[in-house]
Amino acid sequence: GELLKTVNSNDEIECAYILDEMGIQSSSTIFSSLISGIKNNLLFSPAKIGADHSLKAYYRHLSDANNHQYLTEPYASLASGNPCITYTDAFYDKQNSRFILCIDFKAGTNHQTAR
Repeated sequence: GELLKTVNSNDEIECAYILDEMGIQSSSTIFSSLISGIKNNLLFSPAKIGADHSLKAYYRHLSDANNHQYLTEPYASLASGNPCITYTDAFYDKQNSRFILCIDFKAGTNHQTAR
C-alpha cells in the first residue's frame, strides 16, 4: 500500500523495495504504474523477497548505523536495464527494527555526459 503510493507519487521513480538490517530484501520490488515498457525478460528481472543486497554500495553505506541516506551514481538497473540511480533511506518500524527503503529513480540524459 504505502510503497505503491510512494512509487506512483513521482514519474521519475521506477521502483522501490525494502531491505532488512542485514541487506536482505524484505518486500517485493514495487514498480511504478506510471512507467511503461518494464517487462520481465531473460536479461533483467526485479529482485524478489529474500534477495541479498548486502554487497551493494547502497546497502554497505547504510550498514553503518550513523548513515541514514545515500544516493548512488547512475548505473544500469538489474530490474529493467534502464539507467537509474538508487536512493536509500534507513528507518525504524514500531518494534524498533532497522530497515532500508530503496527507491530507483530514472537517470535521464541530464544525469549522463556524452563522450
